[in-house]
Amino acid sequence: GVSAAPGPAPHQSPGVSATPGVHHSPGVAATPGPLQSPGVSCAPGPLQSP
Repeated sequence: GVSAAPGPAPHQSPGVSATPGVHHSPGVAATPGPLQSPGVSCAPGPLQSP
């Protein structure tokens, strides 16, 4: 009734989130960096050692 009711929903309005821009521009979040580099959180250490 609330979320299913069709109405003025800016979230669904094409133009802001649908337009390719800074958020969709590959280079920042898509580029592999130290955050995704295996070695710190994925590296086995004393925390995971039985």
